[in-house]
Order: sequence, then C-alpha cells, then structure tokens
Amino acid sequence: MSSATLFAVNETLEEALLAEWTALRSLWGGDDSWVGDALRPVIESAFITPELRALFPFTSHNSLCFSRCSYYPFTLDSPCIAAWPDEYIVQALRAATDEPPLEPVHTTDLDLAITTVIDNLPPNRATWLGDADHPPD
Repeated sequence: MSSATLFAVNETLEEALLAEWTALRSLWGGDDSWVGDALRPVIESAFITPELRALFPFTSHNSLCFSRCSYYPFTLDSPCIAAWPDEYIVQALRAATDEPPLEPVHTTDLDLAITTVIDNLPPNRATWLGDADHPPD
C-alpha cells in the first residue's frame, strides 16, 4: 500500500471516528431522561480523552461502550461505563480472552471511571472500518 493510500485510509478512519462521536454527542445531548442526564458527562469526558476518542463509541441501555471496529457486531474486548444518576460502574462488556474478567468497579468519581477503562483496554487497540467478524488482515 502506498503512503498516499495509507493516508487516505487513515483520514477516512479518523473521519468515521469523529462522525460516530459527533452523532453520539448529538443524540444524548438532547435527551432529558435520567439516562441522558447520566450518560452526557460520561460521553463528554470520554470524548476529550485521547485513548477513548480513538475507539468507536456506542451505547447499550445506560452504558457507554467502546469498539475497535465501526460496525455491528462490535468488538467486545473493551470495558464499558454504566452511568447511573449517582454512580458509575466500569465493567467488562464480555470476557474476550482467557484472562479473568474485570471485576466491576463502582464509583461516584467519573475521572476514576475513565482511568479504569483506559487501564483495562486491550493491548491491541487497532481500529478499522467494518465489523468484528471481518477484522483487517
């Protein structure tokens, strides 16, 4: 692959990441339910955190989750943050390795929740356009 082609692929990937984050921020920015109120600060904090902004975000119920791929089915190897009115719970989305799963971390400190997610991200954080069933070679 030429450097011009690689640049175009990386540019497209960066555009896709930004588009997903923008759409998620817009969606939950106007939600005045308890879920929206709980998720908004989590989404905004994750967005300004480079390690998390480099992953594709998605929500499931009241949880902010992270994927290395852009489309469903998503990768399930990154922790997620369940947002409640007065608490954050960092938990494994699903054990994707033989490693023991992350024990849920309950906290009222959003910074601690974000740091816990970062500390438990998989070593391979390569992102791609596509789904988990079709990773790049």
